[in-house]
Amino acid sequence: MHQEHRMRPRSIAIVVGVCLLAILGGLVNFQPTLAIVAHELVRMSEIRSQQAEAKLSAFKYYLNRSHTE
Repeated sequence: MHQEHRMRPRSIAIVVGVCLLAILGGLVNFQPTLAIVAHELVRMSEIRSQQAEAKLSAFKYYLNRSHTE
């Protein structure tokens, strides 16, 4: 899990860097690139939310189990 946290900022930087280079090089139109970046950011945010919900659910389960024992 530690490696995921280290890889995430690097992969974000790579995606943003590639998009910026593509924009500066005139290879892609500006709006589709923004849409792709926005979509990736939303997707990453959703994944983080799902992970947080799973952790919260596991924590609640742990608390409920410790109270019953």
